[in-house]
Amino acid sequence: MDQALFEAYLKILREEAKIIRQLTDLEQRKLADVRADNVKGVDDCIRQEQVLSLSLRGQEQRRENALAAMGLKSIPLSGLVAHAPDALRMETVAVANDLTAAYETYRSASGAARSALERVLHQVDRMLAAAKQEAPQARPAAHPRQREAEEPPVGGHGADFKA
Repeated sequence: MDQALFEAYLKILREEAKIIRQLTDLEQRKLADVRADNVKGVDDCIRQEQVLSLSLRGQEQRRENALAAMGLKSIPLSGLVAHAPDALRMETVAVANDLTAAYETYRSASGAARSALERVLHQVDRMLAAAKQEAPQARPAAHPRQREAEEPPVGGHGADFKA
C-alpha cells in the first residue's frame, strides 16, 4: 500500500469529520433557535447547512476516488485498519474512531432538531385549523348593482324626486 496515498486518504477523513462537527454545531444552534421561536435563526442555520452539505458531498466524492485509487473501493470504514500501512495503523484507528464519533453526535443533534421542528409545525397546523374553524363565514361579494339595490341611498327612500 502506498503510504502517501493512504495519508492523503486519512486527511480527507479528517476533513469530513471537521465538516460533520460544523453540521453538528449548526443542528444544536438550530434547536436553540427553534426553542426560542427564532424563525430567522432557523432559516440561517438551514442555509448554512445546505452549504456544508454540498461541501461534505464533495469530500465524499474525493474519499471514494481515493479509495478507488488505493484499490479499496468496497472497504467500509470499519475495515480500513486492516488495509492500512503498518506505520499508519494507530493513526487510522484514531481517525476512523473520530469520524464515527462525529457522525454519531451529528445524528443525535440532527434528530433532536428535527423533532423540535416537527413539534412546532404540528402546533402551527393545529393553530391554523382552530383559527379556520373560529373565523366567521364571509358572504360572497355582491355585484355592485345588487349592493345598490340592497342598500337604500342616503335620504332613505330610494327615489328622491323633487317636483
